[in-house]
Amino acid sequence: MIEKLKDLCRVAGFLLLILAAAALYVCLRELPGLHSAEDYEDRGVYTFAPYRVLPHQQANNSSGRTQRMNPTKTVYMVYYREVNGSGYRWTQQVASKDAGNRIVEQGQPVERRVLAILEEGTYFTIDPQLSAQDYADSRLQKYLAVLTASVAYLAFYPLAWGLIWVVKKQKQDRERSWEG
Repeated sequence: MIEKLKDLCRVAGFLLLILAAAALYVCLRELPGLHSAEDYEDRGVYTFAPYRVLPHQQANNSSGRTQRMNPTKTVYMVYYREVNGSGYRWTQQVASKDAGNRIVEQGQPVERRVLAILEEGTYFTIDPQLSAQDYADSRLQKYLAVLTASVAYLAFYPLAWGLIWVVKKQKQDRERSWEG
């Protein structure tokens, strides 16, 4: 039982090592491309109303046989448009088609802040209480948290194995000294 637990810890530790390395790679690749708050133009808070539900195909992120047999999966999106005719649109993923239809039937308007990225000619919406600075700061904090955790684990992993090796060696040396 103890050996199985040790084996499980070794495998889990190695898988976490791979995950930490991948997360570090993604963070280092994405961090330079993050937009600062000055890159966003705050277009204000708009009211959006739901008007339809449509299926949407997206990559299946499960693992194993499920992903191989079904590389994509269907999710349902509720489509919203700005009520005053500005042309802004927003989508929200819902749990099921029925849930989306209920949202459309209720017709509850939703307020969203529109931020535009002028250099890319795109826009997106965020929670109306957030500012462009809040949004940029929260994205940077998320990337830095993942980066810090990855670096810490990548540094911890060899240190832990070194400590385990030293403890085993000392234990073996003590056992030899008792025998001799």
